[in-house]
Amino acid sequence: MKVLVVIDVQNCFMFHKDGERGGTFLNVEKEKVSKDIIDELETLVDDKTHVVFSRDFHPVNHISLEGYEGRRIDALKGVWPKHCRNKGVQCGARAFDYKDPSLPNNVVDTDTGELTIVNEGTSSQRGGGESIDVIGTELSYMFFKSEKLKGPVKELIKKNREGKNKIGLGDTMVETNDASSEMKEAPEDSERTVNYDELPLDGKYITLTKGERCDKEAYSAFNYHIVYDSSDPANPVKSNIIPNDAANSTGLWEWILKNRNGANEITITVCGLVGNVCVMHSLLQGIALWNNIYSRQEQNQGISVKFVYSLQGTRFAKDVPEGMPVKPESFDGSVLGWFNQPFNLPVGMGSITLDNSKVTPKSGQIDSFEVLNYDGSYLTTGRFSATVGGAGRRRSVRRRRSSSRRRTVKKSNKTQKGRRTKSKRRSHHRR
Repeated sequence: MKVLVVIDVQNCFMFHKDGERGGTFLNVEKEKVSKDIIDELETLVDDKTHVVFSRDFHPVNHISLEGYEGRRIDALKGVWPKHCRNKGVQCGARAFDYKDPSLPNNVVDTDTGELTIVNEGTSSQRGGGESIDVIGTELSYMFFKSEKLKGPVKELIKKNREGKNKIGLGDTMVETNDASSEMKEAPEDSERTVNYDELPLDGKYITLTKGERCDKEAYSAFNYHIVYDSSDPANPVKSNIIPNDAANSTGLWEWILKNRNGANEITITVCGLVGNVCVMHSLLQGIALWNNIYSRQEQNQGISVKFVYSLQGTRFAKDVPEGMPVKPESFDGSVLGWFNQPFNLPVGMGSITLDNSKVTPKSGQIDSFEVLNYDGSYLTTGRFSATVGGAGRRRSVRRRRSSSRRRTVKKSNKTQKGRRTKSKRRSHHRR
């Protein structure tokens, strides 16, 4: 079974015509770049059993968003510009009487992908084809420029609004997307459950919403791996969730395993926006979760898994870290260095080195992943010096060190014993 996980290719992360309102977090700088991503995705979906489109879907005052309760943008602290907000839900613990200005949505022709900018006080000028509103949290309107993808994406948008063909929290399955309606408060986190029972559209396509838990964040499509201390909501303090467990899953691993239809080999390819944040964490956290949780479950014994990181269909956030381009030329250098930062690697996962040995699906612990180039060809393989769950080279190093340490301690004890004996003799002689 081959699963493609397309990360956050939605309106709030994509460029919009002439830079007008509609996108709030412009990771992709020009509309042509956005179209290039869609063209690359056309190739990637061809041989896939399932395609999962993840979407950021934050409560309007999520703890990671600037502008509320005095928070200011600080990427290192995990506070980002306002983006991808579900304007029908807010976090009850920090509820406030506020609504965004009621502005008309832009509209897109689903046959041609042509966008119409709708200004305040003017009516929507819809063309001869079917048009739908462009809403930030939904899949990008640029998909409607693709003959292959515009059909399934249009149906997914319609079905998602009804709460169908999606993986997400049960209380937000139905998407009103109406800023003028009464805003509801999200339930307590412990009361929210994940729905991963929906079937894919046409047996292939499904979406997943993430970032919905008020004081937790999911850069990864697989799980919530960051928690915020919001006791001072103006200055939240983020930390990694340790250990990661199934309770913090977005439901993606559960859905994949539930829909494998007896397949014992699973290849998971991740791509999308952005390569140095959410795509990266989806790769690393997805592997860590398999190693630490799902590979150990009795019902999953005998299943082999392989992960692939695809530059094809992926673009990066510029200058994260400083100097990072939107389209890096390769995976080594600054990209590999960024992946290997300790705050990016899950606990227990060692640093990554590169070689040219291709990867096959593997049962048990995963210690490597393949990287595809922008044309879809094999580029390189990343290997971990250690993996969550105890596998990898670091474990054997520890055993050797442990043996050496025992010899050193034994020798040290003999020396100390001799010193104590001599000391006792000198003491006895003095008496």
